Amino acid sequence: MRKRIWLLNKLLIGLHNEEFKVWWDFPIEIEARVTAKKAAERLFGTEAVGKYIQERIAAHVTDNDVEDWKFVQGIDSSMPYSLAEATEKLVQRHRRQLEEYLRRCRDDAETLKNSGLLLDDLADVDFLLHHGS
Repeated sequence: MRKRIWLLNKLLIGLHNEEFKVWWDFPIEIEARVTAKKAAERLFGTEAVGKYIQERIAAHVTDNDVEDWKFVQGIDSSMPYSLAEATEKLVQRHRRQLEEYLRRCRDDAETLKNSGLLLDDLADVDFLLHHGS
């Protein structure tokens, strides 16, 4: 199940679709931020984590960094996040693009290399896209 979700997210990332402007537009990246915030709050407490996030925002390393920290700040770590459901919604919305990208990965070695996937992965993804993920 985890590999399946990882593969589908890798393909979504590879689409370079205009809908995806920042890393946290991808379900796997949202889950990473939710998990990190939950872990930090358990280790250091909600107040300390909130203060740290504020410090990172104030540091303003880059505009994107600030936006990322603001996104993390807005995460309610007590709310469940379903990586599988979020991934499935994007897969359904972009199914045709994903199928085309999968074909390009299969037919073009450079596209495959840039995707970060392996040939063996493509068979798994092909199955997922054509038999309901």
